[in-house]
Amino acid sequence: MTLISISLDEFKKLSLATQAEILSIFQPQISCENSEDLDGELTRRQVSNLINGLSDKSKNILRTIVRNFSHDDINYKDLLKNLGMTEDDNLTGVWSGITKRSRNAAVANDPSFDLIAWNTNEDNIYVGCMHPTTFKYMSEYFK
Repeated sequence: MTLISISLDEFKKLSLATQAEILSIFQPQISCENSEDLDGELTRRQVSNLINGLSDKSKNILRTIVRNFSHDDINYKDLLKNLGMTEDDNLTGVWSGITKRSRNAAVANDPSFDLIAWNTNEDNIYVGCMHPTTFKYMSEYFK
């Protein structure tokens, strides 16, 4: 058997789509059908702590998500269109910042916390889902 390794720093430099594709090899597919069962539930205060600590670019992405998608159907390709971006635009740094912030002590205090669970659909497009309570509080925050 051949083994392949990649450092975490190098992994973080990959596009979100590539990261998700690699992770899907090792992780079971997550279904958005029972999104209440997803990890990723935040309180209203945690959502506020998360968003208040983010850059304007990261806030804009989360605002775009809650204003244009449902909690269980966040289409990455459509998200890019709503942001005026293409698949060539790299959001790795933004996702990394959101992930790092959401995992810290002021928010989830969990090193494995995922705000959005990403999977590929039948058209090989990444579709994410967010815990409905977290999505609700985030929607309220951006009203």
